[in-house]
Amino acid sequence: MALAEALKAAPIFGTIPGEAIEITTAAAVTYGLGNAFTRFLILFQTKNFRLPDGDEIGSGFEQFWKETRNKVLKPRKAT
Repeated sequence: MALAEALKAAPIFGTIPGEAIEITTAAAVTYGLGNAFTRFLILFQTKNFRLPDGDEIGSGFEQFWKETRNKVLKPRKAT
């Protein structure tokens, strides 16, 4: 993000690459969090045979994130 902001400071030639970096970063973060949250919901539902309530979502996803943070998880193929 810092690189994107630095590029955007340059008139004309830096604006487009800076915006492209910001858009790509935002998309990657959104995809990664969405994928992790979906995996959490699937695992929770498989284990408990129900979806989590509001309190369980926060604490459960935090625990899931800590356990899987350093693992390489590949996205599942679309069917």
